[in-house]
Amino acid sequence: MLEVNELCVTYVSRGGTNQVVRDLSFSLGAGEMVGLVGESGSGKSAAIHAIAALPRPVKSVITGAVHLNGRDLLSLPPKQVRQIHGTELGFVGQNPFGCLQPTLALHKQFHNILKAHRRTSSKADSRRQAQAALEGVGILEPDRVLRGYAHHLSGGMAQRVVIAMATALRPRMLIADEPTTALDPTVQLQILDVLSDLRDREGTTLLIVTHDLGVVAAYCSRVLVMKSGLVVEQGDVQTLFETPAHPYTRELFAQEELSAA
Repeated sequence: MLEVNELCVTYVSRGGTNQVVRDLSFSLGAGEMVGLVGESGSGKSAAIHAIAALPRPVKSVITGAVHLNGRDLLSLPPKQVRQIHGTELGFVGQNPFGCLQPTLALHKQFHNILKAHRRTSSKADSRRQAQAALEGVGILEPDRVLRGYAHHLSGGMAQRVVIAMATALRPRMLIADEPTTALDPTVQLQILDVLSDLRDREGTTLLIVTHDLGVVAAYCSRVLVMKSGLVVEQGDVQTLFETPAHPYTRELFAQEELSAA
């Protein structure tokens, strides 16, 4: 499904360059749910933004290859990448309200997404598809939600809506960047259950960025541990949790135990 080969990301500024991702290589099979963990500043978000071929707010030099279903996203022209976003690859960011247009009703935002990819014949058809997408993430009154705006939503509800938008076109792969940040523990579990259900129901492949090792243990089959732009350890969850080989991985486990105490 996804193959990343020797991905490097370097930020460029007047003060010089800063390589934030170095020689990142891994692959994901269809239907896998894989966690990418590491402390803040380890390069996780930079890596997945590059993998998804998303625009960056700072000037970047990106090398390597990111093959999604056999096509290298980094070598495709922007128009083709935009066609792939939503249809083959969905992305869920840390801040759901940053992903929603505050001045448009939610049903119009769904319509714009579906219309841009020529997946709708009318606004009524868009609404039916949007209702189905919202029901798929556990929203019980989709029509009421669609009539509203982003500011009418709680944090957990907004994240559900963003997941519904990201998966409305039924992409085979979804990348989620800290999807439970700033949510209370109960809502966090609900959002993770939504993502896990997508994998089980639709066969969606998921790459989840998180700092929470408990999330990885409960939901993921494999894990990549990132430090200072490098993946220092990767493997199946059970083996890595029982016998972590790298000192940094052991340090993360120690920090997790302290925070839970």
